[in-house]
Amino acid sequence: MIRGTEENHQDSAQRSILVWATFLLTLAVVVNPVGPKLGFLFVPLAAVVIGMFGILSSKTFDGRTSGRKNSIKLADLALLEVSLVGSSLMVFVMFTDEKWSTFDVRNFGVASIIAVLIGIYVYIQSRSRMGLFAACVFALGTLIFFGVAQSETRIDVLVFLNDGVHALLSGVNPWGLSFISPYPPELTSQYYGETVHAGQHLLFGFPYPSPPLLVATLGLPLGDVRLGAVVLHLLASLALYVTANDGRGALLSCLYLLSPGAFWTARTGWTELIGASLLALLVCALYRNSRVSAVLLGLIASSKQYFAFFVPLSLLLVPSARKLKGGLLQSIGLVFLTGLLAIVPFYLWDPPAFLNSVVVLQFNQPWRSDSFSLLVWWGENVTEVPALLISVLPLSVALCVSLLLGLKAPKTPWSFSASLGIAMCSMVLLSKQAFANYYSFAAAAVLIAAILYRKSDLLLEDSVSR
Repeated sequence: MIRGTEENHQDSAQRSILVWATFLLTLAVVVNPVGPKLGFLFVPLAAVVIGMFGILSSKTFDGRTSGRKNSIKLADLALLEVSLVGSSLMVFVMFTDEKWSTFDVRNFGVASIIAVLIGIYVYIQSRSRMGLFAACVFALGTLIFFGVAQSETRIDVLVFLNDGVHALLSGVNPWGLSFISPYPPELTSQYYGETVHAGQHLLFGFPYPSPPLLVATLGLPLGDVRLGAVVLHLLASLALYVTANDGRGALLSCLYLLSPGAFWTARTGWTELIGASLLALLVCALYRNSRVSAVLLGLIASSKQYFAFFVPLSLLLVPSARKLKGGLLQSIGLVFLTGLLAIVPFYLWDPPAFLNSVVVLQFNQPWRSDSFSLLVWWGENVTEVPALLISVLPLSVALCVSLLLGLKAPKTPWSFSASLGIAMCSMVLLSKQAFANYYSFAAAAVLIAAILYRKSDLLLEDSVSR
């Protein structure tokens, strides 16, 4: 439940740094289509520097170094403006340039009912003057998302999700499929390289672990596989709004709901929207001392391949895990059990096909000259990057940043979320493929931290360390 809106100086300074980092990451999502332009790449680079400074310096702030109310408002206003402008541009493009597939009267009626119910729930849960405003934002956002997630667009992720879901429901192994590229031949070669396709036939099956496929399956009864992720995003936004510690957190949760990255990933079917939603639900569950958090962490870890390189950040959750029923060991066991259940049955269905689609494919992805990445800028403008460095550098950076933050950052749920976002951005900045979906996850992770930031976590950690 949302409590008072007053913040002390230390809380405001720390949270404002997280908001500024979110602003820069959101801006990176919006300008991502420009490709590897050095001037624009300083935006996510600055987000990494500011975010790490804020996380690692959190214990040094006091009343003399904190920002005043104007600086707090400036940070929130900057994020508000880039979110509204970016989201408006994206929604405008989607609604004017795209055809519509299954958005018929029945689906509109279902979306309207869900929107009204969500608006009523938000209003009932509010105990502040912004309750009516938030209710309207959530209701309108729900309608827009249901529309955006049913617009027609040519992207391979939708082919993977649609064919994968229908195969799963028919008893066919999705990881053993062979897809047809939705792109022209010249783009097929550019996007997939020369080793994973034969003409227009793609030589791999469903390229992700099972959680995104299961979420997409839940969206099919609503009219589109993308709506599973949209519903999860709405639930995560509601959880953030209800769990927010004050009015500022509630306002930021509205920006989380309507962030440009959320609209973009909802439209394209990119699975980072699922990962961000699970992360939001995880942090909310941890603040409620719910054992569901262990299940959610297991689902996050098994939802995308790159999460394996952020394992050191789990050190930040040790104090929270000790508070859960059953203690630390049972929580760890539940995380592993969830991850195994999400991976092993589908792996055993056809081990070679699963490994080829989920693991081997990732190392055969081609160099993308349109990636929003410092590594790609260097390779395109300075000198050719050695093949070994292309593979090793981003993964090494992900591990090093995760280890640094895992050891030095405050051991709190919000710090885990912020650290995950910064580690993700650090990895993507030095990757051969870097697009809006990855930056949108990083922005969402840091914003979750800003929404649920609690100074009391730091005070408790200080008292324990003494």
